[in-house]
Amino acid sequence: MSVLPAQWRGLFGARAATGAGRHRTARQTRPVLARGERTLLNEHDMHTGRRLVATRDAVHYQNPGTGFWYRLGWEQVERAVWDAGRAEVRLVSRRPQVAPDAVLRTATPDRLLSLARERIGATTLAHAPLRHDGRVVGTIHARRAAGGDHDVAWVVHVQPGTEVPESEMADAIESLKIHIGL
Repeated sequence: MSVLPAQWRGLFGARAATGAGRHRTARQTRPVLARGERTLLNEHDMHTGRRLVATRDAVHYQNPGTGFWYRLGWEQVERAVWDAGRAEVRLVSRRPQVAPDAVLRTATPDRLLSLARERIGATTLAHAPLRHDGRVVGTIHARRAAGGDHDVAWVVHVQPGTEVPESEMADAIESLKIHIGL
């Protein structure tokens, strides 16, 4: 059977319009990595089968229901927590409305936990206590993407129920900038 060029374009166009072909949908088998990103760790959840891929710049993890891949830069990971009771590693997202926390039950949790803590430390430039009325009421963190070519993100944590004026927070950030040479 021979197919004329016009028929081939018609078949290809119909295939592209339905979403089939080279463009994969949300249920990809692996995440799309940025240019130059290399996989440092590839894990899967023992219970859900959800995959997690860690690179120098980010952690990529699947939504267990849809298979959609989330990308969370290490500078956006608040902390890595081991829950011995549930035998799971939790990567706490700084932006849960965009990328929820990643929770993984893996056979080798120490590898993921070690890597996550190292990468979080690598993206933290400095941190200092936030003082108000002579007492410590929170912390200020300066974070930058692993590539180092992005602006510094200033993360301020304040104890619940504490009101700190914007001017005091700005002064504390400015003081930390001077201290670290920014």
